[in-house]
Amino acid sequence: MSTLKSLIKSLKLMERRLPLYLLAIFMMTALNALFEVAGSVFMKIIFDTASKSCDVNSGQEIIIAIVLGVMSIIFASVFMCIYNNEAKRMSLKLKNIVFEKSMKFPYEYYEEYHSAEILSKMVYDTDVASNIYSSRLRRVVAPIIFVVVFAIAMAVINPFMTIILILFNALLFVTNSLISKPMKIVGKELSQKNSAMTNIIYNIIAGIGLTKIYDVNLFGIEKYKKENNEYTRIQKSKMCLSALLEMLNNGFDLLCSLMFIVIGIILIQYELATIGELAAIYTLYTSLSFRFLQLGKNFPELVNCIAYAERIFEF
Repeated sequence: MSTLKSLIKSLKLMERRLPLYLLAIFMMTALNALFEVAGSVFMKIIFDTASKSCDVNSGQEIIIAIVLGVMSIIFASVFMCIYNNEAKRMSLKLKNIVFEKSMKFPYEYYEEYHSAEILSKMVYDTDVASNIYSSRLRRVVAPIIFVVVFAIAMAVINPFMTIILILFNALLFVTNSLISKPMKIVGKELSQKNSAMTNIIYNIIAGIGLTKIYDVNLFGIEKYKKENNEYTRIQKSKMCLSALLEMLNNGFDLLCSLMFIVIGIILIQYELATIGELAAIYTLYTSLSFRFLQLGKNFPELVNCIAYAERIFEF
């Protein structure tokens, strides 16, 4: 099952509440982005007014920017509450679906599959998969919405500088997305190893009386150590991938900042931008660059959660 199909299948479980959930994500993100845009416009007005003679309309523009910012943050809080309620509701629903399904299997299923493996899916896999609703999807969608809103605002302020900066950040996202496939593979391996370790622990506890009488728990312990070492090895691989992502993100962030300074100085020298425009775009670009870094980091993590959702769907 492809990652996109698994994500769509996960979202379809929300049924009639899905539009409200998606609307809440969009509105709270767009309104938060609008709040930051209002702050950058406020900064632009201040810098342009300070570098020129006092403009009569500056006071009115400042008031509009402040009112717009306050209203956007208030309504964003309302939609954030709606989102949190829907996410928690769906996490609980997913756990109930898995539990109810496990109670409806025929007896032959429990003879074929270990009960500890079923327990692992009901607890561990379900917890990780439910993160799709509570945080992971929003953390991937939100940066995209932020970037669109910021890009529009930056294009209105200074189109030339905006195009260069966005193209450079798009390169960052493409680079990060290449790591999503290894992250998905690692996520599946971690889930399988966790299930195996749960099986071993369950067997030891279930037969604790016999193991104490005949002292036969040594084999189980050694087997658990072997699986635990494999789990640790895979976890280290995941940490290395995360460290690689962090290194790429920090490197691109520094390069983007240096590029912005160089481009800004050139545009001001050729009178293609004002100090106010540069200050406003810098404010927005700092947030835009941060959102791109978030997108590159959170996308592989979403893919990892989807890998656990696929195991649940198989179950």
